[in-house]
Amino acid sequence: MSVTGLQVEQELVGEVLILRLSGELDVYTAATLREKADAALRSSGARAVVLACRHLAFLDSTGLGVILGRFRWLQERGGRMALAGATGRVRTVLEVSGVSRLIPVFDSERKAVAALGGQAGREVG
Repeated sequence: MSVTGLQVEQELVGEVLILRLSGELDVYTAATLREKADAALRSSGARAVVLACRHLAFLDSTGLGVILGRFRWLQERGGRMALAGATGRVRTVLEVSGVSRLIPVFDSERKAVAALGGQAGREVG
């Protein structure tokens, strides 16, 4: 069972939606990300999303499914996604699962935003 839960903060930088994740993304919290990401995508109209994972402590296969679902949704609409700041176990899960071959992973939010066409010079995070 998830001890810390999942917090999702959002920020729009140019036309790039940043979703900052902290806590655990697992079977118990995946619906939180699904609901918040879908609502943010609808309300912002963004077609580029950065999932900032610097403060994400845990990621399981259910969480991967939610990430891939949003990735596919964006791709179908000509959009793009990047991951930023994943470290430790989370980075390992992304690499071993093959997700990092589908969705680019950057060391920082700034680099991810710049790669997706956001305001590279603006300090984010």
